[in-house]
Amino acid sequence: MSACNHEVLISDLPGPDEPSDGKVRIEIFNRADSHNLPTTRAADEWSVGMQPWVLVFRGNDNNATFVEAVQAFEMIGTGKRYVLLTEQTDGASYQILILANSKQKYYYGSQVYNFVDFPAGLAVGDKLSVVCNNLKTDLFTPSDGKYMPYDNGETIPMSYLLQGLTNIDNTTKIANSDDTPLRMTRVVGHVLIFNEAGNFKFKGITSVGNVPRQGQLHNLSTNIMSSVTNLTEYRKDASYSSNLIDAAGENTNGKPVYFYETNSRENDTYMIIQGEYEGKDYYYKMSMINMYDQFNPKNLLRNYAYIFQIKQVSGAGYETIADAKLSGASNVNLKTELLVDDSDTHEIVANDSYYLGVSNSVFIAYTSSAVEYNIFDFITNCTINFSNSKTISGNISSALFRLTSPSDGIIPIVESTNPRKTTAKASISNGLADQARVTLNLGNLEKVVEIKQRSAVPSGGEVLGYIPSGESYSGRTINYYCLSASLDDATSTKNWIKLRPSSMVSRNDTTNITVDDGKIFVEVEPNSSGTARRGVVNLTTISSSSSTGSFTQRIKIDIAQLGN
Repeated sequence: MSACNHEVLISDLPGPDEPSDGKVRIEIFNRADSHNLPTTRAADEWSVGMQPWVLVFRGNDNNATFVEAVQAFEMIGTGKRYVLLTEQTDGASYQILILANSKQKYYYGSQVYNFVDFPAGLAVGDKLSVVCNNLKTDLFTPSDGKYMPYDNGETIPMSYLLQGLTNIDNTTKIANSDDTPLRMTRVVGHVLIFNEAGNFKFKGITSVGNVPRQGQLHNLSTNIMSSVTNLTEYRKDASYSSNLIDAAGENTNGKPVYFYETNSRENDTYMIIQGEYEGKDYYYKMSMINMYDQFNPKNLLRNYAYIFQIKQVSGAGYETIADAKLSGASNVNLKTELLVDDSDTHEIVANDSYYLGVSNSVFIAYTSSAVEYNIFDFITNCTINFSNSKTISGNISSALFRLTSPSDGIIPIVESTNPRKTTAKASISNGLADQARVTLNLGNLEKVVEIKQRSAVPSGGEVLGYIPSGESYSGRTINYYCLSASLDDATSTKNWIKLRPSSMVSRNDTTNITVDDGKIFVEVEPNSSGTARRGVVNLTTISSSSSTGSFTQRIKIDIAQLGN
């Protein structure tokens, strides 16, 4: 999910007829893009409101201090919207937090306020991290006709944090450094269910249990706000006389379940679905797990679209909802594959008809032998069967690097599932260094993915540095200005790969990290076994070696460590 089709661009300069009162007038406008338009939704997932709030913070990190909050306005008769910010010319760094689609109420800490009184509760000088931790949506309380958040055609609150500004003046642009639009992030995600089991007739979702009642208006980190004491259930009525969402054509496409971010293991989030098996109706309790990873519930994050595909039904469920709710959500008789429509996590290029995106525009392999890798995923919603311009190719094909999939060098277009997601694979050997790249051409769109290789990490361990150009470190480094990093599979790799800040201080969470100085270090601990091992780190950087602008680049790092 992304709000990229409603752009927030701020670039207007004050005109000579404007009052000189220490304010800077900045125009805000939305432009609807035609790509990746959704099917009919219960909520309005795509609109960015006319009067977003703009919060200004002085400083370049999470300790930046709150300066002011100003609501944008529409100038009557012009169709233009503006925000008047206090001019800041002290040479300091600034960050701007944009909050769109505000509702009637909000929480700051445990206190509820009306949005007409915003920013009540906030104090000048409050830290950015404190504001983001405390600024939350209104509590959702189910009622007749209101069964889950944002299910009656409402717009969804969205946010964006623009970093790297110097001063607030008539040169300020609230846009990416390359003038491309900001991509707003929704406070909720959604879930769809598709049935692909031939021996099962999927009838709908009866209820959703243990879901959070509220979420942060902006999540500054990768951590999920604890909600274990603030959960609710989505249902039509107390007797479950009808489904929360009825299936149509064996799926709930167009009728998603909306949810605030949830730690599925901590909250025990689940869904009760109804279906017919061997001629009889049953209820099944589905936890947020994948059939390939039964013991690790999937956390559900904001701005993501999750698709549960029912692949196999091997037994009866429960005859009553009460029994289904009491059961363990082991998904033993109901095998589901969990897909993530993570379009928003892709680097996307688009025209007015379709888009092309890659999960990462750099792939780095630490290896001392020939290995076939999943180097990146690419997605498109294109349905046009171009005869000569839907290709994916490597710049070299040798023992050092060879693109192995798609083997025909053709980008698959949409036939049924939209968007269509494909994995690109390649064989990479020691000695490649920085020689390779993969180019994707689809119509008039092009994306290039850089391929890099370094030797495997020795069994004794190593600390790898990803630091800005010009910075020094005694170990092996690659120059990037880093924003954040996470382990791809924290369950299997967290015991031997640790993500560290430049201070190298001890941290409770070494599987995710966000930094403000551009430096991230990957500590690979000694391997005492005789077996080599591999782990994947996902790195988010900005496209230059300075912190000006916010154009992000995603990097996938596959680290092999030799055995002892």
